[in-house]
Formats: sequence, C-alpha cells, structure tokens
Amino acid sequence: MYVPLEGYDKILELHSQLKSMHNDHWLNYELFTFQWWTMAILMIISWAIWWRLLDRTRTAYVVIYGFFVLFCANGMDAFGITHHLWIYPIKITSVIPHLIPVNWAMLPVIYMLIYQYSPNGNHS
Repeated sequence: MYVPLEGYDKILELHSQLKSMHNDHWLNYELFTFQWWTMAILMIISWAIWWRLLDRTRTAYVVIYGFFVLFCANGMDAFGITHHLWIYPIKITSVIPHLIPVNWAMLPVIYMLIYQYSPNGNHS
C-alpha cells in the first residue's frame, strides 16, 4: 500500500514547534507551582503509605495486581489524551502528558490496598 508523504515535512515542522511550545509552557507555568508540588507530594505519600501497610508475605500478588491497575489506567488515559477527550493543564514532567500521580501512584496504591485487605484477595 502506497502512503503519500507529500506535506509530511510540514506536519513534522508543526509538531516540533508544538513540542517546543509545550516545553516552554511547562518550564514557565507548570514546574514548581503549588499544583506541581501537591502532585509530587501526593505521589511520595501514596507510595510511603503503601510501603508501610504492605503485607510483605504477599508482595508478589499485590505488586502484580498494582501493575495491572497502572497499565489499565495509563492505557485509558493515553486513549483519552490521544483523542483529545481531555488534557491536564499541570503535569509532573514535560515529556509525559499523563496524570502521573493518579495513574502511577494513587490508583495503583488504593487498588493494591483494597486487594490486599479484601477477603477474596487473601492468597496466603
């Protein structure tokens, strides 16, 4: 199947300009703001709580379940961002558009703790 590449250089140029604008915005308006610090602290607190409450005898089960939640949340978020269903005005990093504190910390930690403490999650 032939895919015409006419005009693709213009798309690449615009994409480069957009990425530069995103980086400038992140550095000037997002990084180290109150919201940025709040998200960073929530990530650290989430994992600290998880570490404190983790049943170390069932770490493998709990971590595998947490990775499943993380991948599902990240995948759904990627779909929404890619299809312009939502955006995040404040991000932890400039290169990843996802809501990292929720996808990579809060949701997995909450679900891992629910799994660990639920009667059906007891595999020991």
